[in-house]
Amino acid sequence: MSELWLSLTDIPEQGQEYFYSEQNVWTGPIEEFELPYAIIDPIQARVFVLLREKGCLISGGLNGRISLPCSRCAEDVFFEFEQKINIFELLPEEKNTEDFFGPEFLRWNNDNLELNIGGILWEQFILSLPDKPLCNEGCMGICPYCGQNKNSQFCNCIREKEDPRMEIFRHLKVKKD
Repeated sequence: MSELWLSLTDIPEQGQEYFYSEQNVWTGPIEEFELPYAIIDPIQARVFVLLREKGCLISGGLNGRISLPCSRCAEDVFFEFEQKINIFELLPEEKNTEDFFGPEFLRWNNDNLELNIGGILWEQFILSLPDKPLCNEGCMGICPYCGQNKNSQFCNCIREKEDPRMEIFRHLKVKKD
């Protein structure tokens, strides 16, 4: 995950806005986790940070355009996204703690409070992506026998209509009481 720590000590009481267009916030983790994504249009993020008594409010959004593989045929899908951000991070109770559900985005560093804005931006980027991207709703996928993309060419593979492993159940009789 991308780490970009922002010091919160100099943020004014009314909050501060930040703009991120540095692509390594996203390309670093894409390469690190070997994800099949390619950034087509640069990803831009606008974040407003407001420090409160019990935590930090982070709001804004990010947008961009990426290429990712179709879940059925593995062809490239171009996906344009716009993700709104509205998060409240609680102040860590103790220094250098880790939450049960994962890392916290706020930390104390030599009595200075810091926000991992890179982690938040990466998390929001991942949340903006579809669970199963499709090149189109009617995508027929890949033939399980020959591996041909069924959207571009018809294959002549002989398909078994019935699963031979289920043969024993075809002769099963159920008695009614």
